[in-house]
Amino acid sequence: MSSALLVAVAIAVTGCTASAAGPPPSPSVSASGDADVAPASDADTLAAYDWRAITVPASSCDPDATGDITLVDGKGELVGDEFHTYSVVAQLPPDIGELAEGTAAVLRLTCFLEGANALPPLPFAIFAVGDDGPELIGLLHNTDLGVSASGSALVVDALEIVDGQIVVTGAYLTDQDAHCCPSGVGWTWIAVVHGRMVTQGYIADGAPPAELPARGARAEGDLIIYDPPVEVQEQSDLELLEGAPQDFKDFIWTQKQQNDGPGCDSVITVSRLHLAGFASGGVGCDPPMGGAALLWIERDGAWSVLLTHQDTPPCDVLTAAQFPASVLGDAPECADAQWQPVPYAP
Repeated sequence: MSSALLVAVAIAVTGCTASAAGPPPSPSVSASGDADVAPASDADTLAAYDWRAITVPASSCDPDATGDITLVDGKGELVGDEFHTYSVVAQLPPDIGELAEGTAAVLRLTCFLEGANALPPLPFAIFAVGDDGPELIGLLHNTDLGVSASGSALVVDALEIVDGQIVVTGAYLTDQDAHCCPSGVGWTWIAVVHGRMVTQGYIADGAPPAELPARGARAEGDLIIYDPPVEVQEQSDLELLEGAPQDFKDFIWTQKQQNDGPGCDSVITVSRLHLAGFASGGVGCDPPMGGAALLWIERDGAWSVLLTHQDTPPCDVLTAAQFPASVLGDAPECADAQWQPVPYAP
């Protein structure tokens, strides 16, 4: 894989290396008359791949299928069992643009299940450009992009790269629609942060805004917001806590080690950090087996856990600690004496 993250969105799953083909860059002629090979741009490299003959895993269309699908002239077929035969069609040519972490080629494939009138699978995946072609590093299906208020996934109509993120627009089923005919119009986005695909999590109505919020670490005064939250599972993940002091990083790594146990490789997430000595996040396991939200506080130069909770944190604990509302989120709530959620304003 190249050192820069060059990504392409297509149908596939992690672990597959796609085939690549295309002409080499055209040579240029120097002033002396010697032929020099002009370096290809990232966009040229992506455009040179033969996306018509890309190989994708069969699980792109059917999670239970094994093996690969090699496209011929942008088309292929997957025979799962006697009830599941898919025709696979690539939407060519791919769109090429700049994501926040590198040049991207956006390629869509559609998996049509023969004899079905339901919405077809529409997976998306990220490829990093490797030495031998695009190397697949992640997968999203259309159902992973989020759902509408009616609980429907998006039938993708168009993709566009805006502000370094992939904006997906299309139709979704409303409560009144038949399965064949979605009438709702909405959008969502896919961002790439530290090599991870991050989705908005829901389908918004109407057209997307002209500008999208940035993803990654951003500072608002003494508050650092990690969007998406930083997941610490390896010690190297601590470097993703941009702007955090070293004592906080050391504390988070200690938290990770203390929460490891039989069958649980713990994952500590950090959502927000206030430089006055407050932070919020959570703990879980890989593979998933439950978790909890965490609030941390620094007193007398040492970090500790203020609260471990599953639901809304109690107001009295937050108020006593003078915990900043901004560390809880944009619309913070706490539980009053009757355990009813109320706005939190210390």
